[in-house]
Amino acid sequence: MGSLITNYNIYVNKGVEPVFLSGLNFNDDERRAHFEKNNLYGQEPEIIREELISNYQNESFLSKALYYDFLKTQK
Repeated sequence: MGSLITNYNIYVNKGVEPVFLSGLNFNDDERRAHFEKNNLYGQEPEIIREELISNYQNESFLSKALYYDFLKTQK
C-alpha cells in the first residue's frame, strides 16, 4: 500500500515530504528513487528505515518478509 501512496503523492506533488515518505511501508524503491532524483534526505526516519531493511534482508528464510529480498541494496 505504501508504494501506491508514494507513487500517487509523487505524481500529484503532494505529501512528498521526506519524513512522511520514510514512514510508509513497502515503498522503498520508489522512495529511494525520488530522494535521489530530488537530492532529498529523509533524516532520522530514513536512517531507521534503511537499518530495518538491512536487518530484514539478513534474517533467516523462514522468518523474513520476502519483499525485502527483492529490494536493491542501498548504494
